[in-house]
Amino acid sequence: MFKMYAEKVGFSVRKGQTKCWNNVDTHKYLRCTKARKPQSNHKFDTLDKGSLKQKRRSRFTTCDCKVHILLNFDSGKNEWFLVNFYEYHNHPLVSSINRDLNKVSRKLPLSTKQYIRNMSINSVGPVKARRFLVSLMGEVHNVRGTVTDFKNFSQSIRIFIGDRDLQMILERLREHLESLTNFFFDFVVQNGKLRSVFWADEISKLNYEAFGDVLAFDATYQTNKYNMIFVPFTGVDNKKNCVIFGAGLIFD
Repeated sequence: MFKMYAEKVGFSVRKGQTKCWNNVDTHKYLRCTKARKPQSNHKFDTLDKGSLKQKRRSRFTTCDCKVHILLNFDSGKNEWFLVNFYEYHNHPLVSSINRDLNKVSRKLPLSTKQYIRNMSINSVGPVKARRFLVSLMGEVHNVRGTVTDFKNFSQSIRIFIGDRDLQMILERLREHLESLTNFFFDFVVQNGKLRSVFWADEISKLNYEAFGDVLAFDATYQTNKYNMIFVPFTGVDNKKNCVIFGAGLIFD
């Protein structure tokens, strides 16, 4: 509730102190993110020659803001109660037009995460994906999340996939094998790496049966991440249109 209130007013919330008694939380504070006292000498250890410490660059500032709520736990009723609420900030609040840049407002909804994933599948990066979404939504303030948020989520997808990408490809092909009629695929793995894979569906087989007297094997398409070659097997039908007989990925 306090986070929703903060989003409407124009500030962000962080967790404050927690008091315990016999390993049981008795009091909790929720504070404005600018609650800490100003510290101009943020430093950290570094291995640079001639200097052991270096200033940390940050645009985020604190001003010892006193805004908070205090919650007290009633063990008898097993409930939390609001004890104190201080609402007066000592700093300007975020204007209404820029409240979409608050930490809470920048949190990507599930629909946006799915959109970023689908765009990445189609080789569209996070910067262009956000630009397209802004065009669809009308203006930049209608889109939750900044360019950096889009980049961070796109990177988290790549980290999640990690070295499991080979297994994910094979699982997807096995799903097609079970759900699609007359689907076929084959692959070669050496030393834990995919060296080649081929697949063809029912339509491709019918195309090859009807128009397979001439077959083109095009090995000029390089994939940008795995340095593998995408190979479509194509032909020409009786209307002089290109048809697909199958496709594959090969290492060399």
